[in-house]
Amino acid sequence: MISVTCSLPIRKDDSSQLEYGDISEICRQIKGDSIYGTFGEIPDSFWDDGKELLQFTDFINTVVEVIPHDVPSKPTEGFYHCKFELHFDEGFFKPQEGGIQQLIGILAGDLFYLSMPGYCFSEVSITNIDYGGFLDTCRQAFCNHRQNGIQHVRESFQLQDGEPLLAFSIKPRVGLSMEKLKQVAIGVAEAGVNIIEMDTRFVLSNEFELQNLIDIAREVSEIGDAKRRKCRFSPNFSFDSGRALPLIQKFVEASQDPAVIKIDFSLDGLATLQAVRKSNDIEVQPIITCYPLLKSVFSKFLPNNSIIELLSANGVDIMYPGGCPEFTKRGTRHLDRSNVRLGQQRYIDIIGAGQYMPSVAGGVHASELHAYYELLGPNAAYFIGGGIALHNKGPTEGAKLCRKIIDEAIKLRRNDHSSAPQSFSGGLSSTHENFHTPAKYSKNVFDYVDPSSAFEELNVQSFFQRFN
Repeated sequence: MISVTCSLPIRKDDSSQLEYGDISEICRQIKGDSIYGTFGEIPDSFWDDGKELLQFTDFINTVVEVIPHDVPSKPTEGFYHCKFELHFDEGFFKPQEGGIQQLIGILAGDLFYLSMPGYCFSEVSITNIDYGGFLDTCRQAFCNHRQNGIQHVRESFQLQDGEPLLAFSIKPRVGLSMEKLKQVAIGVAEAGVNIIEMDTRFVLSNEFELQNLIDIAREVSEIGDAKRRKCRFSPNFSFDSGRALPLIQKFVEASQDPAVIKIDFSLDGLATLQAVRKSNDIEVQPIITCYPLLKSVFSKFLPNNSIIELLSANGVDIMYPGGCPEFTKRGTRHLDRSNVRLGQQRYIDIIGAGQYMPSVAGGVHASELHAYYELLGPNAAYFIGGGIALHNKGPTEGAKLCRKIIDEAIKLRRNDHSSAPQSFSGGLSSTHENFHTPAKYSKNVFDYVDPSSAFEELNVQSFFQRFN
């Protein structure tokens, strides 16, 4: 059973006291809307015989049930904020038949567009979703021996103890010419970055381009082999599954294991992700990275983490979960104790579950890498965009700098997990000098974030101190 807890502000048109019977009537209307899809119940005369009506009544009573909570004693700004629960039979949402998309559509769609005589409603909000066994059903459909958890990702990239996954999201995000793309990918791979991926708007357009990308992927992998470091090039397949699936199959077959592909949570991306995980034609499943593009849109209707939970249950391997701690905000240095503590705990919880590797993304700068590594540890993936691309001497030098920062951070922690973070010295504490700072940003926004002093100011412990 899927249980959805909702809050609905209600006011009677005559401003009288709201009673439990009022809420019960409203809940019956919500149930009717969800089942019948019309403003009134379908009359018994609609059915050919009583047996058919009885069968249908039995069926709808198992599909959805709406249970009101007690009436609040007092209104707030004229509205009684009433809570109720919707219980859905999870068998109605079969994952392999589009059940996940249907569930999202129901909850974020028109289920709560209420209109009843005698009542005025404000906007309903979903405060909690308990998926029950539904997520396990999804994992059985899409992840059974097909999803690559944190440990498998680490083993696939042969990451050493204390070494995190480092990735580059190619900028500009709308793409480059094939010639320039190859040049950038090879340079960044030679610098020691593990994944070079096409960004959110840089999607494959035809099969001719696919062959060029296969050639780039092959060269990137060979560079990694020569340096005894796994490097992979990742195309973006965030488009319709009918077109994407055969292209993905060709790319995976032509790639060294592990193949890496990017499928973002977009209008088509979810179905494509599911199609890849269901496919019997893809013998060795790729590592799939995901940026949840539509997460913020759905967060207006659904609890903040519900989309991330569904994506994980659909087979995503590396994903930006949101809620990342911030050291800069709106172009200024920003140290917020609550933000950093909550963000650190969110990532630690995800890492502890082990189902997917959370990525740090969305504007991470080279000067912050040491602090992020100390805060979140080696089992998060560090996806850098502008922090590599905007180096004064180009992305290859930006990648070399980020690799050097990560290697030095690992070195400082190699034999000591119990003490407070140490500080960089020399050139690595002056990384901001290698980047152009936009005029609208404060002058110190790209200064080195020293975890030693920053963590003391924030009163937070390093990941390594917490799990010594």
